[in-house]
Amino acid sequence: MPTPDIDADKKELRAWARRQRTEFLSLSADQRHADETMLSCAFDALLAETGWKHIGLFIPLPGEPDVWTPANHAAGVTLYAPRMMPENQLDVVMVTNPNELVRGPFGVTEPPLEWPALIDLSILDAILIPGLAFSPTGGRLGFGGGWYDRLLSRIPDKVVKVGVCWSRMLVDAVPMDMWDVRMDVILTEAGYTSAKTISH
Repeated sequence: MPTPDIDADKKELRAWARRQRTEFLSLSADQRHADETMLSCAFDALLAETGWKHIGLFIPLPGEPDVWTPANHAAGVTLYAPRMMPENQLDVVMVTNPNELVRGPFGVTEPPLEWPALIDLSILDAILIPGLAFSPTGGRLGFGGGWYDRLLSRIPDKVVKVGVCWSRMLVDAVPMDMWDVRMDVILTEAGYTSAKTISH
């Protein structure tokens, strides 16, 4: 069960993070475009350094960082996107044709049901994960539904987990329950860094 204090802290931080997202959406189109361009450049630099070929990543909702667009322009890369399933589960599905993606629950763009789910998640080199807030130590604040928590529990350790957010969503610390999975890398429009290790 969630620890009451941690649960309350997460609720408070989620409220703050949602305000930050609203503020981002209120920025001028030029400023948002500039941030998106910087994020795209940071993602391209990360990909060039790592040489990842099989990447799982999210298709953004309004206000979320868009790494989907630059990833689709990357040469020699196979992309995998999440698909919402019953009981707050996410499948990971190889995207063979982005033009055939469909609108799923909550307005999320995702692979159609007839596309097969990826069974062996160890084929992924990395998976990019959205969140409301992240910390330098790889802490992630999710949206509260547990979708990505359940997915992350199935991701092998060898797969690099990349938390993606705007730099305004970085905080000193994120309240973490014992089952929360930390990110290995944090990516923002300001660049990317390996999450600092901490002692337990």
